[in-house]
Amino acid sequence: MWTLAASRQEIIVSKDMDFYERALLLGKPPQVLLIALGNRSDDDLFSALDLSWTNIEAELTAGDRLVTLRPGRLEVLA
Repeated sequence: MWTLAASRQEIIVSKDMDFYERALLLGKPPQVLLIALGNRSDDDLFSALDLSWTNIEAELTAGDRLVTLRPGRLEVLA
């Protein structure tokens, strides 16, 4: 998945820490959006994404390699 996303310049969206760690070690491409919100209902997940989406989109568009959505905050690694 990593290699395919990198070759297509796509963004990996995941709750899997493996992609987070790989982004730290290897950089981009691809970019990674890690959703680190724990177990939530779909409605809660979509609500959290909706509230943060403008900022998430701005960071990824700016080229940041790793964006992590955590409860109450967004963490960005350029």
